[in-house]
Amino acid sequence: MEESADYIWKIVVAGTGGVGKTTLLHRYIHHTFLEDSKLTVGVQFHTQELVRQGMRVNMVLWDLGGQKRFRFIQGDYIKGASAAFILFDMADPLTLENARDEWISMIRRFTTASIPIVLVGTKMDLVSEDMLRSTSVLAEH
Repeated sequence: MEESADYIWKIVVAGTGGVGKTTLLHRYIHHTFLEDSKLTVGVQFHTQELVRQGMRVNMVLWDLGGQKRFRFIQGDYIKGASAAFILFDMADPLTLENARDEWISMIRRFTTASIPIVLVGTKMDLVSEDMLRSTSVLAEH
């Protein structure tokens, strides 16, 4: 018989379409790199169990499709989140602006508590020094 979890965490993974949310989750869960990922339609969720300091944590990871056409349903999936990871493409400063201007406010609007929100830059291997400087400037403002 399976033991029940000491904690259940609902973690939302959000960001503009194509920034690497599904690829990051696949890498975390399966320990392999997903070469060719399709855009997420609507939402997908995955479960992952952790055992830390004798505590069993069941994480439910919600991969939100980043296209604007899915925004009308995303609030329902964000509600009750324990934390949020908002991804942006380091090679595309517009995705950082979207993370800052759209995604953070959406997460805050649909959660009741002050949950941790973590910004995660992806695709670092595709970034030049100039791009990195401009992304750093955007992040500061």
